[in-house]
This record gives sequence, C-alpha cells and structure tokens, in this order.
Amino acid sequence: MWIFLKQFNGSKKDKRIWLGIMLACLLSVLIISGLQLAFFYHEHKQHQQQQLTQLSQQLAKQLSQSNQLQTSAQIEHTLAIITAMPQVGAASIKLGEHDYQAGAINARLFQVNQAINAGKAELMLQSSSHVNQQPFIHLALSTLILSSLQTLLVGMMALFLLWHFVSRHLRQLSQYCDQLMNDDKVPALVFADVSRHSDFNKVAAAINKIQQYLRHSYGQLLQSKQTLEEVFNERNQLLQNELAYKEELRKQIKEQTKEVEQSLLLLSHTQRIMVEQEKMAALSGLVTGVAHEINTPIGVCLTAASSQQESLQQIETLLPLPSTSMDDITDRLQECDLASRLIINNVTKAGELIQRFKTVAAQQCIESRYSKNLWQVVEEIEQAVNSKFADFDVKVTLRIDASLHVTTDQNLLSQIISNLMTNSYCHAFSAGRDNQLIVSAQTEASQVIVTVEDNGAGVSAIEQSKIFEPFYTTRRSAGNTGLGLSAAFNAATQLQGQLSYSAGSIGACFILNIPAEYYYSGDIEFFD
Repeated sequence: MWIFLKQFNGSKKDKRIWLGIMLACLLSVLIISGLQLAFFYHEHKQHQQQQLTQLSQQLAKQLSQSNQLQTSAQIEHTLAIITAMPQVGAASIKLGEHDYQAGAINARLFQVNQAINAGKAELMLQSSSHVNQQPFIHLALSTLILSSLQTLLVGMMALFLLWHFVSRHLRQLSQYCDQLMNDDKVPALVFADVSRHSDFNKVAAAINKIQQYLRHSYGQLLQSKQTLEEVFNERNQLLQNELAYKEELRKQIKEQTKEVEQSLLLLSHTQRIMVEQEKMAALSGLVTGVAHEINTPIGVCLTAASSQQESLQQIETLLPLPSTSMDDITDRLQECDLASRLIINNVTKAGELIQRFKTVAAQQCIESRYSKNLWQVVEEIEQAVNSKFADFDVKVTLRIDASLHVTTDQNLLSQIISNLMTNSYCHAFSAGRDNQLIVSAQTEASQVIVTVEDNGAGVSAIEQSKIFEPFYTTRRSAGNTGLGLSAAFNAATQLQGQLSYSAGSIGACFILNIPAEYYYSGDIEFFD
C-alpha cells in the first residue's frame, strides 16, 4: 500500500488519472443515490397523503356524529386539537358563510377536503411540511454520506487492486520499453511476483522475442547501412572518375576536332591548289595540242606562200629579159599554182580543226530535244560512217528494239554514237580482216544504256586512263587528232549521263548511260 501511495503521489499524470476515476465513481454513486432518494421521497409523499386522507375521513365522521360544531368556540377548539396532530400543519372548517382556520395555509402543500353533516360544513386539512420533509432530509443526508464513504472505500480498494494486478506491471513494462529505447544492453523482461502462466508473462515472453528479433534486425540494418554507405561512396567515386574521364575526353575531342578542322582547312586549300594545277595542266595540254595541230597547216601555208612569193619574184625578173621563154614562165606559174593548192588545203584543214575544237566544247546553241526512234538514229549514223570508210568491210549488228523511242537531245546523242563508231573504224578495223561492230541498247528504270563494241585489239590498261583526254591519240601519224572520244565524253556529261570504257569479250566496249524518257511503239519511220 505504501508503494501504491508513493507512486500515486509521485506522478501527476497518474494522480490525475486516479482522481478522475474516483470522481467518476463518486459522481455515479451520487446520481444513483439521488435517483433512489427521489423514488423514496415520492413513495413517502404518497404515504403521507394517504394517511392525511384517512385522518380527514375519520375526523369528518367523528365531527358529524358529535355536537362540537354548535358554537364558534367549539369550532376553534376542535381546529386547535386537529392542528396539534403531527400530520396536520393547518386546518379549516367552513360552515355556511363563516370560515374558521387554524395554522398557516400553504397552497404548495397537499390539502384534503371532506364534507361534514351531509354537506352543511366542509373540513380542510393540510399536511405539515415539517412532517413531510424533515425525515426525508435526514434520510437523504445519511444515505449520501454512507454511499460516498462506501464509494471511496470501494474505489480505493479497486484502485489498489487495479494497481497491484495491472498498473504496476504496465508501469514496469513502460519503464522497460524506455530502457529499450535508451540502452542497447537490457536484460530480458520478467514479472517476478506473478504466475508463470499469467498474461503478463506471456506478454513479457512476446516482448523478449520481439526484442531479440528487433536487435537482430537492427544489427542487420546497421550492417546494410554500412554496406550501403560503402556502395554509395564507391558510386560517388565512380561518378567523379566518370566526370573526370568525360572532361578529359571532351578536352581531347575538342583538341582533335580543332586538329581535324585545321586538317580540313589545309586539305581544302591543298585541294583548291590541286584543282587549279589540274586546270592549268589541262589548259596547258589543250593549248599545246591546239598549237601543235594548228602549227602544221599554218607552217605549210607559210612555206607555200614563201615559195609562191619567190616564184612571182622570179617571173617579174624573167619577164623583162628577151631571153625568157614561155616554158620558164609556165614552170614558175605551175609552182605558184601548187603553192596555192597547198595553202588552200592547209587552210581548209585548219578550219576543220577549229570546227572540231568547237565540237569538243559541246556547246549546243540550238535546242534539239525531242523523241525519235533509236534504231533509226543508229542506222542513219552507221550508213554515214560506213560510206566514209568505204574501204573497210565491216559487219554491223544492231541489237536494238525497233519500237524503242528515246526523248533527249538528238544532236548530242548522234554525236556520241557517231564518234564511238568512228573511233572503232579508225583504231579497231583494217582492210582484209573480219571486222565486226555490235551496237546494242536497253532500258533500266529511267535510264537508257547504249553499248558500242568492236572486235579490235582493245585498249591497254595504261591507255584507258587517257582515252577521254583531249588530243590524246595513238595514231597521230595517220592524221587523227584525239578529239573524238573527248567530244563524246563532254556530250555525255552535258546530257547528265556517263560514258565509260569496259573491256569487251574480244575488243573494246564503250557504255553510254544517260537519263532519258522513252517508250515502246510499233511504228517505225524510215528515211528515203
């Protein structure tokens, strides 16, 4: 009990709880006692009223049988006797017009009226307030006091039992939980003064198991935390290394990009220089070729003109002389005629060379784009070339669909095919051998592919890289200028196509690939 009182006074929170419980119990007892007293008061009041009613009936009967109501003195004496009774607080008798009263009448108290002498008089009795309330007040006070004391004693006993069997163990449990929060090494929880099979020991066993599990989990959590911190530190280190690597890589890329840009600038500059050098070399070759080709006929014309001038001077010298014969004059005139023919022939040759130079440039001033039958175009060119080289016996085979119509620049196309066929006649064919020329054509998507193939000796690997250059020829001694394939190549380029060389099955093979519109039709037009 002393420990209970000490703990009760030691904790304000516990004190408020216990006092609250006591006051709640006391208030409950007071409410119940008040209800009981109200019930008792109601029954007591009904009992008093019944007694007063019975008393009024008895008095009214006795007064009706006696002669005590003859005079006023008798009536007042009778009322004095009646009010002297403990149950009666006030009384009155009404006789005719006279009203006799004894005691103070209170309208709030219970009253009983009884008729006397067959209604000639009326008796009124009022209960005494002292008799009605005083006993009940004593009863109520004693009941409340006893009930409060009983409640206090029972409450104290109940609180003590509650503390002894429940609260102190809960307090021990709370203190143990506080130790678990503040200390790592806490012994197992044991309730020493309770039964082994009590609920508190079961709770203690469960708490001890939870404590062990939590300590084990906490240890694993600490270990996981340490591992996670190590992984996090490693990750941060890796991130720092990655950032440093990226920064270094960025610097290297920047430096390499700068070097590449400088190399590109140098390469572009070198390329421009090389292009200019190539242009100058091509121009130099072109100028050299033109000078070489034009120089021969001009030199012949100069020599012939000088010879003609010398012959004319000789005629002027011989004419005044009497010894000059007609034969001398005729010889000199024949020399002048020969020189004139040489001049005319070489000037004509120079004109033809200049015309070929224009062809190499492939500048077409007249638009000649229209549709025409390809087989007919090749047939016309073959006849023209064959008539030019009448000394050669050539078998020409056309592998072209007779219904194929091609829409393109017909002048450029005819120039390309004519130059390719002329090239075969000049370089591949000769008199007294089996000369064969095959011209074929096919279509693929929006492309027209024309192939010119001969059975000559072909072109060596060294010459293949030069055959499309202007003035390059292997038969300059035969009067060739080396402008045919160059002009064909330039014309193919102007048609936005491509002219290439490929070694044939026997001799040389030239392939022309140009973009062109085409269609197939059965109608074929022939020239007379």
